[in-house]
Amino acid sequence: MESSAYFFGEEHTVCHSSIHVAFGAKLILLFETFILFSYVIALPLTIGYFDTIAVFQLLFCGSALALAILAIVRKKHRFLWPFIILKACEVVAYVMLFVLSFMLALVKPSLFLHLTRWRLRTVTHDNELIHIVGVIFFFLFHFIYSGLALHIIYNVYDYFRNRTIFIYFEHRRNNTKYFM
Repeated sequence: MESSAYFFGEEHTVCHSSIHVAFGAKLILLFETFILFSYVIALPLTIGYFDTIAVFQLLFCGSALALAILAIVRKKHRFLWPFIILKACEVVAYVMLFVLSFMLALVKPSLFLHLTRWRLRTVTHDNELIHIVGVIFFFLFHFIYSGLALHIIYNVYDYFRNRTIFIYFEHRRNNTKYFM
C-alpha cells in the first residue's frame, strides 16, 4: 500500500475484474431498492396481500438497506454489517425454502399450492403447475442473487476497511515524521 491510487486499481474488482467493488455495491443497492419496492408495494397490490409480513419486510429490510446506502455514501464500513447479516440469513433461508418447496412439490403438491395461496391470490386450478415451477425458480434465483450480493457487499466492506486503515496510517505517518 504505497499510494492512495491503490484503492482505485484492479485489485478491488468483482464480476471477473470488470466492475470496481464500490460501483458494484451501488448497483446491488439500486437493485435491492427495486426489489424491496416490488415486494412490498407492487406485488401485494397486484397479485398478493399487503399484510404484517410485508410491513416487517419493509421495516427490517428497508432499515438495513438505508444503512448500507449510508455506508456507501459516507464510506463507513461498519454500517454495512446489518445488510451483510441480512443477506447471509437470506442465503440460508432461500436454500431451505428451495429444498422444502421442491420436496413439497414432488411429494404433496396440494399442500404446496395451499401454502402458495396463503401469499398469492392468483393461484387457481388452471395455473397451479405454473405457480409451482415459478415459486421453485424464484427461490433458486433469489438464492443465487443473494449469494452474489453478499459476496459483493462483503468485498466492498473489506475495501472500505482497508481504505480506512490505509488513511489512518498515512495520517499518522504524516503527523509523526516531523517528530523523528
